[in-house]
Amino acid sequence: MSWNKMLKRFTQNDSGNIAITGAIVIVTLLTAIGTAIDISTVISRKTSLQDANDAATLAAAKFDFENTATASANSLDLFNLNQDTSQLENTQFNLSFDEDKITGIATADYPLFFARILPQAKIQIQVKTVVAKNTPQYVTCIKSLNASAQSSFRVNGGANIIAPDCQIDVDSVAAPAADFNSGVTLNVARACVAGTNIINQLGLPNIIKTDCEVNPDPYFGQFPIPDDTCRYNSQTYNERQVDLDPGVYCGSFNFGPQIETVRFAPGLYVLKDGTWTVDSGLWEGDGVTFYFMDQSSGIQFNSGIAARMTPPTSGPYKDVFITEAPNTQPSNFVMNDAKGFDFEGIIYLPNRQLIMNSGATIRSRRLSLVADRLIINDANLNIQPLSGGVESQPEFQAYITE
Repeated sequence: MSWNKMLKRFTQNDSGNIAITGAIVIVTLLTAIGTAIDISTVISRKTSLQDANDAATLAAAKFDFENTATASANSLDLFNLNQDTSQLENTQFNLSFDEDKITGIATADYPLFFARILPQAKIQIQVKTVVAKNTPQYVTCIKSLNASAQSSFRVNGGANIIAPDCQIDVDSVAAPAADFNSGVTLNVARACVAGTNIINQLGLPNIIKTDCEVNPDPYFGQFPIPDDTCRYNSQTYNERQVDLDPGVYCGSFNFGPQIETVRFAPGLYVLKDGTWTVDSGLWEGDGVTFYFMDQSSGIQFNSGIAARMTPPTSGPYKDVFITEAPNTQPSNFVMNDAKGFDFEGIIYLPNRQLIMNSGATIRSRRLSLVADRLIINDANLNIQPLSGGVESQPEFQAYITE
C-alpha cells in the first residue's frame, strides 16, 4: 500500500479523533524517517560530488594550466566519468581560471523525501575546489645583502654561473638593483631580486624575477668573535713548501712566486691588521676556517693560485670557510685569475664587496656565498648548494574550500 493511499484511508476513517491522531502520528513518523534519509543521502552525495570535483579540477591544472578550453573539456569528461549521478538531478561542473589557480565548482539537485508528495521539494548541493600552483622553495647559494646599493649584484660579459639547484638573492631595492649584462651564462634555478629596477640584457624571464621575496640572511650573528691575541707577525714566505698552523696572524704576509704548496693544519686562522698577498702555489687543508678581524685584513688571491680546501665539520665554525667580524668597515675581497678554487663551505662577508676577475674559477660541491655586494667579471662559478637544493613539492595541490 502506498503512503498516499494510507494517508487517505486514515483521513476518511469515521472513528473520529482516533483517525486524526493516527494521521498526525504517521505524518510525524514519516517526517522523521524522511529527514533521516535525506541527511544521510545528502552527506553521501556531497562527498561523492566533492571527490569528482577534486579529481577533475586537479586534472585540468596538470593537463594544461593555460589552455583553458582543452583543460575544461578534458576535466569535464573526467568529472562525468567519476561522478555517481544516482539520486541527483541537474548535475553541473564549471571551471574558472586565474593566473596561478583554477577553481572548480560542481552543483546538483537532490530531491527530498517529500518530493513524492511535493514535487518542488529539492535541495541544491554545491562543492568547490581550488587548485593552486605550488611555489618551489629554493636554497640560496649566492646572495648580495646590501639593500640600498645600486648594482649590488653584477655579472659582466664572459661570466659563467652554473648552479642549477641554487637561487641567487639580491636584497637591493635601488635603481638598478642588479646588472645582468650580455655575454653571461646563467644556469640557476632562479635569480630573485627584491627591487623592481634591473639591467637585464639576458632576458630569461622565467629565471630572473624582480619584486621577489628574497630569503633572509642565513648567517647573521651566528659565528663567534675569536680571541685576537697575535701569535704570528708580518712575514714573507719563499720556500717551495709552506706549512701553517692555526692562530692569529697580525700584519702583512706575502706568499712569493717560488711557492709550490701551502699546507694548512686544521683550525681557525685569524687575520688581523693586514693582508695576505698570494702569487702562486697550491693551497691545501681540511677543517680550515679563515676569519678577518677588521677592514684591512683579508686575502688577495692573484694569478696562478689553486686551492683544495674544506671547512670544519663540527664546532662553532662548522661549514665556515671564510668569514669576518661583524660591523667592520666596508672593503673589497678580490679573487683574480687562478688555476681553480676547489673548496666547500660558507663564505660569509657581510661588509665586503666580493670581486671575481679575469678567469677566476670556483668549483664546489657544497657552497654558500654571501657578501655585501658581488661583482663577477669574466669568471666561472660551478657550484652546488651547501645542503638541499630546490625542495621537492607537488607542482599542484588541491585546497577544498567548500
